[in-house]
Amino acid sequence: MGLYLILILPTFILAFWAQQRVVRTYRKYAQVRSRSGITGAEAAGYVMRQAGITDVDIVQVQGELTDHYDPIHK
Repeated sequence: MGLYLILILPTFILAFWAQQRVVRTYRKYAQVRSRSGITGAEAAGYVMRQAGITDVDIVQVQGELTDHYDPIHK
């Protein structure tokens, strides 16, 4: 049991620390406007059009660091 905790506990601590850094960095840069002035949705649309993907809708979802793709409804 002790060896298990020695191996697993640091992993959980590292994962929690990494997640907190990602969230903090996201919140910091979510407030910064892009130089071009376009939104993330506009950038995603541009990338998809350049790749020839025209049958997928981009819609806003609630939350932070979220995405959603419904393959049935695109």
